[in-house]
Amino acid sequence: MVTRAMVRDWLLAYLNREIDRAALVGWARQVKREGAVFAPDADAVGPVLARIGLTGVAGYDLAWDDCFDLLAALGYAPQVIATPVADSGEGK
Repeated sequence: MVTRAMVRDWLLAYLNREIDRAALVGWARQVKREGAVFAPDADAVGPVLARIGLTGVAGYDLAWDDCFDLLAALGYAPQVIATPVADSGEGK
């Protein structure tokens, strides 16, 4: 069963470039087809999955702002942090 936390994790993985857009969209479309959403989360998760699934269709894209709005719709307050890359030389 797919929960709002699982959708959050997929969106965060996309934003952190752990997965690409095609993987996120494919997953969302598969979940929508299978209808395997945790019933108590369905009202929040269904529209978010539908919006992700529209990405690449009829001019729909998935910008950072869209992801932030989707996370908020799931009940999360997105925050952005930046950490130094290991060999960035920052501070030297």
